[in-house]
Parts: sequence; C-alpha cells; structure tokens
Amino acid sequence: MAKRFVRLLETAVGPSRVWIDMGYQLGERWLQPDVSVSWPDQEVKDDWVQGSSMLAIEIASRDTSLRSLGGHDCQLIGVVVPAG
Repeated sequence: MAKRFVRLLETAVGPSRVWIDMGYQLGERWLQPDVSVSWPDQEVKDDWVQGSSMLAIEIASRDTSLRSLGGHDCQLIGVVVPAG
C-alpha cells in the first residue's frame, strides 16, 4: 500500500521528496512515518533529515499510535486504515 502512495505523490512533487520510512529528527525526538514528503530544501545533518516532514502518512496497524504522530509541525498527517 505504501508504494501506491509513493507513486501518487511522486507525480505531484517529484521523486526526490517522497520517502518510505524516512526518519525525521525533531530535536531530541524522531518521527518515522510509513510514507512522507519532505519540504523543498529541507536541511539534512549527519545523514538525517531535520525537522518535520511536509506530509506524513501512517498505515494503521496494531502498533500505530496517533500520539506518536502528533505534536509536530507537519503540515498534514494522514492515517490510512486498510480494509479487511
């Protein structure tokens, strides 16, 4: 399912900003959504993207916690619940 979102988002913003399981360093914390879109010219330090993503998509599972996604400066957070 994540790859479908990646293909869709790549048509909108280009492949250089769309990621699967990219880690974003938020000070002392980390955010690692299933699919994300980084901001144009987002800072990278020591191979880690700094700050929150522009878009974060989390594919729901038993381990998904909405609290872990909230509280960041992400422009849009989406949680997808697969059918079945």
